[in-house]
Amino acid sequence: MRVPLNHSGSTKEERIVIKITLGDVMDSMKKAVNSKGENFVYERQNYDGTFLGCYYIHSDHSGADPRDFPGFDELVNPTPGCIVAWVLCDLGVDMKDLYECEGMIPRNLVGPLEATGKYSFDLDVSLALGAAQKQQDIGLSWGVAYASTVERLKSLGYQA
Repeated sequence: MRVPLNHSGSTKEERIVIKITLGDVMDSMKKAVNSKGENFVYERQNYDGTFLGCYYIHSDHSGADPRDFPGFDELVNPTPGCIVAWVLCDLGVDMKDLYECEGMIPRNLVGPLEATGKYSFDLDVSLALGAAQKQQDIGLSWGVAYASTVERLKSLGYQA
C-alpha cells in the first residue's frame, strides 16, 4: 500500500512510502505460488562448485556469481530470484534496493530497506519471510513453503 507522507518545511513535498503488512506478504506469497506453480522449487545457486544459497536478484550473466559485479546497473536483465525477492518486488520494493541487501537473511533485510525512506514494514513481516525462506532453502517447493509459513503463523497465534 502506498502512503503519502508530508515533509515538514515550507516546500510541502510529498514522498510515497510503501507500507508492507503481514497480510500483504501472505497475499503476495500465495500469488507467487499460483504464478510459479505449487511444485516450483527454487534452484540453489552454485558458482564454481561453491553452494551460495539463494540470491534476491538474478541476472543473465551465464552462470557468473552476482557478487562479482560492483553494482546493480551492471546486471543484465535483473529479475527477482528467491521467494523473498519475488514477494517484496511484487509489493513494490525496487530490485536495486533489494540488490543492495544481497546476502542478508530476511530478518536483517527490513531495517536497511526502511532506512532508504521508501518502505515501511510491519514488525511481523520478517517472521513470515524468514519462515518461507527457510523452507525454500532446504529444497522444498514454494507451495510447501507457503503452507508451512501459514502453519507457523497460526502456531504463533496469527490469523493466516
